[in-house]
Amino acid sequence: MRLMNRRRSGAEGQVSFTRLTACLVVGVLAGVVFPVVAAAAASTNRTRSYPLPSDGWKPGQAAMQALSSGPFQAQLIHSRVCTSDGSMDYLWPAGYRVRFHPTVLLNPTGRVVAHQGQNVTVGGGFVGTASWPSAARCYKGGGVWAVQGPVYSGRPGLGPS
Repeated sequence: MRLMNRRRSGAEGQVSFTRLTACLVVGVLAGVVFPVVAAAAASTNRTRSYPLPSDGWKPGQAAMQALSSGPFQAQLIHSRVCTSDGSMDYLWPAGYRVRFHPTVLLNPTGRVVAHQGQNVTVGGGFVGTASWPSAARCYKGGGVWAVQGPVYSGRPGLGPS
């Protein structure tokens, strides 16, 4: 009887060792694979850009010519980007996008125009939200400004001539 008990405990020890080895292998793989997957996901989020609300204006089309300036601000809300300064929402020319981490404004060619909080100067004018439903998703009251013209980094008078 004692001999059988020893064999059982030896077999149980072998099973425990096998289970321990399997757990160790799984743990090592998890320690290697998960950080790589997480880094890839973070890298994707940093390179993804989001289209900005637009009225479809393109260079060469007729444009409103009022001037506006203020800090560039963008938020990601429910997979959509809003660029409101609290009192006004903006519609951007066709092709403008924003990228996060860090937050930057991209022109249609992908060039960085401004960073979050940096002043930008734009031409354009006020439009109503009924005409531009894409602006309404971010609308919190105030006006909607259609950017129609080049976007310059800096305050008025500091853009290229």
